[in-house]
Amino acid sequence: MLLLSRFWYLFLAVMAAAAVGAALLGQGIINAKSDRNLAEQLRRDRFELEAMLRLESRARLDAIAFITVDNKIGEILRKAVNVENEKGLWELNAQLKEVLRGHITRLAEAAPGKGTLEEKRTRVAPDIAIAVDVRGRIIAQLGPLMANPPGSGLGTFPLVRRALQGYLRDDIWVYDRRVYRMAARPIIYGGQYVGAILHGHRYDGPFIEKYAKNLGGASVAFFYQTDVLASYSPSDPQNAPNRQQMQKPLSKILVSEKFKQRESTDPVELEGDGLAIYSRVVGSAADVDVGYVIARLKEHIATPIELFNSASDQDIEALPITELVVIALGLFGIGLLFLFLERDRPFGQLVDKTNEIAQKERDRLIVTEWRGGFRKLADAINRAIDKEVEKAAEVAPTRKKVNLDEILGPTPEAGDSSAFFGFAEETKAPSETAKGFMLTPPPPSTIDSPKAPPRPPSKPKAAPALPQHPLKPLPSEKSADFDEDTHFKEVFSQYLATRRQCGESIEQLTFDKFLVTLRKNRDQIISKHGAVGVRFTVYVKQGKAALKAAPIKN
Repeated sequence: MLLLSRFWYLFLAVMAAAAVGAALLGQGIINAKSDRNLAEQLRRDRFELEAMLRLESRARLDAIAFITVDNKIGEILRKAVNVENEKGLWELNAQLKEVLRGHITRLAEAAPGKGTLEEKRTRVAPDIAIAVDVRGRIIAQLGPLMANPPGSGLGTFPLVRRALQGYLRDDIWVYDRRVYRMAARPIIYGGQYVGAILHGHRYDGPFIEKYAKNLGGASVAFFYQTDVLASYSPSDPQNAPNRQQMQKPLSKILVSEKFKQRESTDPVELEGDGLAIYSRVVGSAADVDVGYVIARLKEHIATPIELFNSASDQDIEALPITELVVIALGLFGIGLLFLFLERDRPFGQLVDKTNEIAQKERDRLIVTEWRGGFRKLADAINRAIDKEVEKAAEVAPTRKKVNLDEILGPTPEAGDSSAFFGFAEETKAPSETAKGFMLTPPPPSTIDSPKAPPRPPSKPKAAPALPQHPLKPLPSEKSADFDEDTHFKEVFSQYLATRRQCGESIEQLTFDKFLVTLRKNRDQIISKHGAVGVRFTVYVKQGKAALKAAPIKN
């Protein structure tokens, strides 16, 4: 049944499934660990971005320090305190704007790096500059709303209020529906605070790109409620989330508990296999839902094959290659041994014995010598041989096809239980009504060669006096020890002995031929009478050995 080979196939299948399961499990573990590392990386990115923004604000405060000690600005702001009429404020506004423009030019000239003055001016010039007097009124403004009349109050803004008190402060404003990074310094004139200068840069692409690049592969966007103000993604869009992917979850982020409590959110899944955290900015603009998002692409292993492809040369060198090769060869050898024992060797033996039949060294295969599929194959070979023998008998000129009645005689009817279970006595002549059949093997020539000439009839001899002796008793049909193979061998032995006593030849009679006839008659009787078995009895009929068959019923 190829039991060992099938067990081996099962073992290899289990091992292969275990290996695939281990690879999938390793893939899941690595991906989960990658997600945890990515979430931690996003938190570090947030701290780094906020630190860079604080440093940028301090740098702008330092850059406008020379403006705060300018006597022209201080003098104009000191005069503005006592001016209430619109005409006077417009005159001071015009004077102060010219001074501010000159300072911005000086700021561009002092900017580090290469480039023309205009390029430096574009890089360092503020998007908005405002000068306020000590009362917090706007005296001059460059940038958005610069055409507004002077005198508008900003004194209630925390940034302005603290600057007028002498502090250096930075903040984030939403001004004219734009978001600015603001820096404020007090203006000193005559030893007194006479006002403050406000210096602001708008959140735009160049500013964000400048700092996002320092994060190394992260995408960054600043948003005002559900609108993205500006964003930056690495040059390869397939390796980082884009603006649309970061903007889509904003409607849900704004109503989340952590965002309302001014905390950064937990990592949020983005479309396209990205991960992001959202946070409010630090400043006044946080009250109107101004914030930023930092996002990175997940580095997942899609298949176990990628797991092996991602292994480094050091990982491969660390493998016990020799031991793995020895184990593989050992398992391969065991598999070949099982195949040899259960398939190749029995198959070779079957071929050898089939060749013996072809060489007329044997008549049939003994089916009980084989197991599993080989037993079925041997039985099929035997059936093929039987059919060929029957065909040869049909075409042989000296033989005719015999039927069951000619071999056994009429089989006892089902109702005749005495015929089923009765045996012929050795010492009595068989009844004329109890017909048997003569089992005399045909001459070898009629079997091996259908065209062989018929044997001339021999001269009948007188039947010799037979010694009286009992046949070996057969098992009872109700005995649990009834063994058909043993019974057939005993009948064959008794049949040979009876033929010798009758002076008949046994030279060409073999057990294989004898067994074929018994089994064919057994199968027909079982089919006809519904019996569970058949018992054969040897007796002498008209001076020759004969057999009588009786069905066995429970």
